[in-house]
Amino acid sequence: LIVQTEVKWYLLIYIIAFNINGGFLSDQGWVLINTCKNYGGKSSQIAPRPTRPEKARRLGYRARQGYVVYRVRIRRGGRKKHVPKGCTYGKPRNHGVNQLKPVRNCQARAEARVGFRCKALRVLNSYWVAQDSTFKFFEVVLIDPAHNAIRNDPKANWICNPEHKRRETRGLTSAGRKSRGLGKGLRYNKTKGGSRHANWKRRNTLQLHRKR
Repeated sequence: LIVQTEVKWYLLIYIIAFNINGGFLSDQGWVLINTCKNYGGKSSQIAPRPTRPEKARRLGYRARQGYVVYRVRIRRGGRKKHVPKGCTYGKPRNHGVNQLKPVRNCQARAEARVGFRCKALRVLNSYWVAQDSTFKFFEVVLIDPAHNAIRNDPKANWICNPEHKRRETRGLTSAGRKSRGLGKGLRYNKTKGGSRHANWKRRNTLQLHRKR
């Protein structure tokens, strides 16, 4: 009986302490679990202040008028195609219905969701806050382009220009550029020329001079 009790106790400790990534939970892991519980069941809400102020300031946030922080959650994992009874009516390569992976990452989708909800604001940047087995939580920094404090700030009034409208939906933020594969270095050698399609077209096009 003593052995069985000890085994059950150790199993209980093992189940509680073992996290989703396959390792024992540290203090940071317990903090993340409690943070996700405290955020509640809302998909997006205004944060009274940044959860990570040092990260928010590095991304351009300032504790002054005209800046807003939104906290948004995104469901992790793949998605299911919205087709009636699983009928896609297409070629076999497009017959997949379950476990479809999104093209954009979770952070870019979080920015797009907040930008759709707050159309009068401009998305500056975003950062990761917490996650659990089901959701990822991000905080998105937004700027009011009509506020005089922003329009008179020489370091922030660039976002008031009309070409920066809905920049999060066009892949112009940091997370959007990462999902597009844009960057510098060996990790981003598949997007030379502007995009993946431009790179593929350049490598698969034969160009000959008219007079040769």
